[in-house]
Amino acid sequence: MSTEHEAGRNGGELDLLSGPTRSARLLAGLSDRERDAVTHRGRRLIIRGAAGTGKTWLIEHRFRWLVGQGTRPERLGVLVPSPGRALALRERLETGLELAYDELHVLTPSELAGLILARAGAGPDPLATALSAGDRLAMLVQRIDDLSLQHHDFGGRPSLLLAGFVRRIDRLKAELVDPDAYAAWAAALSDDARETAAQREFCEIYRTHERMLAAGGARCGGSGQRRDL
Repeated sequence: MSTEHEAGRNGGELDLLSGPTRSARLLAGLSDRERDAVTHRGRRLIIRGAAGTGKTWLIEHRFRWLVGQGTRPERLGVLVPSPGRALALRERLETGLELAYDELHVLTPSELAGLILARAGAGPDPLATALSAGDRLAMLVQRIDDLSLQHHDFGGRPSLLLAGFVRRIDRLKAELVDPDAYAAWAAALSDDARETAAQREFCEIYRTHERMLAAGGARCGGSGQRRDL
């Protein structure tokens, strides 16, 4: 979430509606380090921690604190890795807002790319060609003979295996890991390792997935976001 912010022209009215008491309640119970993060006034702040350590909770507090200080909600942006997380976080933030706002920007990387491109004049929906996970699963099922699956066990349920591939590809793209980067990682694995063959085969499946999308003039959510931005 961007820490650059400014008070709106109606700062006095915003302070009246949100009030210092609300801001004080928001900070109550926080540790000194948590309070420093929530109230940080510098340009950038990196919060590090393992899953479940409260990073998202801290960002929610910071969002509400900034609004309480007079920042308009639509002037803030929160970037999250998946649509599901974006929806859940947006609902939690909306619940705590007492002010009207134009738009709440809780976005995935691909949604952010689409927003930037749209506002740059690239059209109303520059990511309209993005295929959902279900669409891409159907694509792989239809063209399963084009996939190398020698080292993966169908277990009698090919759709389940292919759905797992789609989820895995989406996770990699959320971390901006493209097929070339994954191939470099897989190539460095020991040839004697049990999973090496399967990992290298998955890399080819990833490449084939991308070729299929390119041939159809489509993309998946998050695909090409670095190029777009």
